[in-house]
Amino acid sequence: MTDPVYKPTYDASHALLIGIDDYEYPEFAPLGSAERDTRELGTVLAASPYKFEVTRLLGKEATRFAIFDALHRLEDGTGADDRVLIYFAGHGYTLNDRFDREVGYLSAVDTVPDRHHTALKMADVMEVRRFAAAKHIAFIFDACFSGSALGLTRSLNQAAGRFLERTAFQVLSAGAADQPAADFRSMTRSLIHLLRDPGSDLITMNSLGVWLQEEVTSRSGGLQIPQFGHIAGSEGGNFVFYAPATAAPTDLLPERLREALTDDDARLRYFAIAEAETHISNQDYGPIVISVLESMALDDPDRDVRRRALKALRSPPLADDFVHHRTPTTGLEPVSMTDITRPVEKLDKPYLLWKIPGSKTQSAPLTGDSMTIGRDPTCDIVIRHPSVSRLHGLLAQGPTGFMITDKGSTNGTAVNGSLVSGWCELINQDKIQLGQVTVTYIEPDE
Repeated sequence: MTDPVYKPTYDASHALLIGIDDYEYPEFAPLGSAERDTRELGTVLAASPYKFEVTRLLGKEATRFAIFDALHRLEDGTGADDRVLIYFAGHGYTLNDRFDREVGYLSAVDTVPDRHHTALKMADVMEVRRFAAAKHIAFIFDACFSGSALGLTRSLNQAAGRFLERTAFQVLSAGAADQPAADFRSMTRSLIHLLRDPGSDLITMNSLGVWLQEEVTSRSGGLQIPQFGHIAGSEGGNFVFYAPATAAPTDLLPERLREALTDDDARLRYFAIAEAETHISNQDYGPIVISVLESMALDDPDRDVRRRALKALRSPPLADDFVHHRTPTTGLEPVSMTDITRPVEKLDKPYLLWKIPGSKTQSAPLTGDSMTIGRDPTCDIVIRHPSVSRLHGLLAQGPTGFMITDKGSTNGTAVNGSLVSGWCELINQDKIQLGQVTVTYIEPDE
């Protein structure tokens, strides 16, 4: 059986939205805004620019049978290039089985307390991904479950422009298993606020998860931390909510160049970069080429391709007066290309390069003999992401180059997948993991 070839677009969009305020059994505390949030989210998703075909199950309609029946219709009624969003706002809980493995449940309106077979097991709800043909399926639960109950893995990094051409099965939950999800001022309110005014940014499930995690964590004072990630079967795609013309990457490039830059053969990608360089100053393709090259410099599996992409980004510098104009209908002012964050032009010192989903690539030269790195503004290198500790690590000049050590961070520091327990020497192109952020260490050319 050959793997399907997906389009860089969606053919159709389907949303199943479930919201329950009042349950049949009083043991489930009434909720005040789950049904209102679900109605409002459906209104936003059905309208432009999203244009989802929305099915709602609210209150008494959201029985266990009705929910599974709606999921079954999605299994039978979607095409290969469709996207499917499944949303639930209501009560959820996590149990440990006899093997001490966490199992997540959703409570339907007719779920009987302490009769778990009358609830919806998370694994059963997410089984839809095994039978529906849709390439992208996302689950949003405004209820609390641990990452292990959801079966989450770290987000998979792929070059920009391939989100829509690979399968993606992703989950976003309002918080961890031991954290109560707020009913009023819920995560969904923040989600609706963002979707109502997407601006000019590409909104994917990954970037949405990062933004909501920071927003909800800050708003709740750390009492509620949304969980998000990929689940089994995902192959590096990314559910795209919104892709403005200026944010669409390789699909807006000339077809021959697009195919070469994303080809599985590293040699073709390497030689395609030379042609991509000629488009950097092109008013139509320049911003897109820069975005693609930044992703290749960070994530391409071939070292020679990464180095070639870095070289293309360093030279030649862009003219200061070159302006990229956004789509006129946005009503926003033109953005100068000098505002786009790029790696330093001259590599006379080692530096770090990283990209947080939803933001531009960022870089920091290693100019001191000892430099702190973390989320706190007082650090020498600041990475603003909730998974990065305030003081996460320390970089220091060693006998042969820079070294890194962890400074008691919450999520630890890893180099090329191995946790750091003392000082670890860095070599060119090493991948440093700080929480959920991957930082690339780059040495100057010889």
